[in-house]
Amino acid sequence: MDRKGKYCNLITNQCESCGPFCQWCISPSFCYSCISDQYTLTISGICEMGCLNLQNGEYCKEGKAEPCFEGCTSACKCGEQKNCATCSLAGYCTSCLPHYQQDMFGACTQCSYGYEMLDNFCIPSYLTHWNSGTCSRVDYTCKAGFYCPATSNHLVQCLPCREDMKFGDSCYCLDNVPTQNCIECANGNCTRIMIEQADTSPHTKRCLLGCSQCNADQRCLKCDDTHVLDYSNHTCSFCDENQFIITTSGLCTPKCENLPVGYYCKNGKPELCTEDSTSMCSCGVAKNCALCNPDNNTCKQCLNAIHMDYTGICVKPADWELEKQQAGEESADEHSAGTFEVGAYLGVIAAVLALISCVCITAYIVVKKARKSPGVVAISIY
Repeated sequence: MDRKGKYCNLITNQCESCGPFCQWCISPSFCYSCISDQYTLTISGICEMGCLNLQNGEYCKEGKAEPCFEGCTSACKCGEQKNCATCSLAGYCTSCLPHYQQDMFGACTQCSYGYEMLDNFCIPSYLTHWNSGTCSRVDYTCKAGFYCPATSNHLVQCLPCREDMKFGDSCYCLDNVPTQNCIECANGNCTRIMIEQADTSPHTKRCLLGCSQCNADQRCLKCDDTHVLDYSNHTCSFCDENQFIITTSGLCTPKCENLPVGYYCKNGKPELCTEDSTSMCSCGVAKNCALCNPDNNTCKQCLNAIHMDYTGICVKPADWELEKQQAGEESADEHSAGTFEVGAYLGVIAAVLALISCVCITAYIVVKKARKSPGVVAISIY
């Protein structure tokens, strides 16, 4: 896999540096993407000092703005159009740079015979075709170590697999065999792959393997529990728990064997636990402790950013939120159950009182009627 500023020399099987100010190249002398907009890419594959605030009809030559003409050595500023040599007042290409051709819409998006498109840049076929292959949306003919950037059925140059590939692009680990969402291969197998990570927002984040939170450019902001974040390039590296530990600051450091109770591991050596312990203090079966209680089996204080729950156990933030949620649900259930029991009890009492009231009212009415009826006498039946 090519990395920024370097390319893979398939003859020596070594990573070699690109030319000055070059981000992606196919050889030390031919660049197809500069490191920033401060530099201008010439048609000969060299990054030169760029120009600020180019106007339509101007191109950059060695850091100075010059009027465009059909033989200019870098792209003419022409609105949003690319690879123009000359430009109309309305901001459309009127002619293309050498080795480019206009498509049916007048845009310079096609290469002349003997050249192939590589990241919107026409490159001589002899520099790339023999080791990368060409492809389209229907022709899977890239060589191992390359991927297909095609967006249509037109043949384009296969590109070297690299870290900033878009989600859905697939590195070929074997000739003519793409591996879905793979970005790095070794010995015919995929060793790094892009995965989708969903967060609480309605958008789906497309993070690299080992990354639990990333931005839209796939730069990792937070790694999962088994990886550590390299802040220099915002990628995640695997931290083997059998040989290393991850500190509270996210560093992967050597693991201590047979760590004594009351000690934590610091750079591969046991240190007495303190409030500022940078890795888990050994406290028997308890986890995520910074300090142990006198029984050496429970936590007295948790590590930084770790919470102690209601039972005295140190839990990570995600577990803490889940535990609070579950506790809230249980409390709500208990309250609901208690409310139901009181309601049922009061209902029984109300029913008994209603029954007694009915009996009393009925008896009163019977007695009252008996007193008002003169023709009624009591008789005995033998």
